[in-house]
Amino acid sequence: MIKKILHDGKIFALVFKKKDDIEIKEGLNFLAHQENNFQLGIIAHPKGYITLPHVHYKTEKKIYDRQEMHYVESGKMKINFLTEDGEKFGEEILEAGDIALLIEGGHGMETLEENTRVVYVKQGPYVSKEADKKVFKE
Repeated sequence: MIKKILHDGKIFALVFKKKDDIEIKEGLNFLAHQENNFQLGIIAHPKGYITLPHVHYKTEKKIYDRQEMHYVESGKMKINFLTEDGEKFGEEILEAGDIALLIEGGHGMETLEENTRVVYVKQGPYVSKEADKKVFKE
C-alpha cells in the first residue's frame, strides 16, 4: 500500500512501508505519478535478465520545486509534515526498509533510535543551507 500524505487536496508525500504489500509486477514499476518531477520506482526482473548498456539523453528541464527521497536503512525516524508556512499537519514514523518521497510543503525529522541511517536523495545542485531552504523555529 502506498500512503498518500494529503493536505488541502494536494499530495505532500508518498510513504512506502516495508511491512505493507505493494503490488510489484515484473519489470519497471514507478511508484510516483509520471508527471512528478522526481521519479521513484522498483525494478523487479527475474534472474538472468540483462539491462542493455545505455546512456541517458541530456535534456533541459525547468524544475520549480525540490523533492526528496528518504530510505531508512536502519533504525527509526519521524517525519513531521508542514505547510509552506511551517504549520504542522501530520507525521509518520519510518522504520528500516521504509521510504518517504517528499513532494510538497515543508518537513522536519527526528531520529528515534541510536544508529539510525537514512539514505537521502534530492535534486541538486546544492548551493548552501541559506540559499536552499527556509528554516522554521520550533
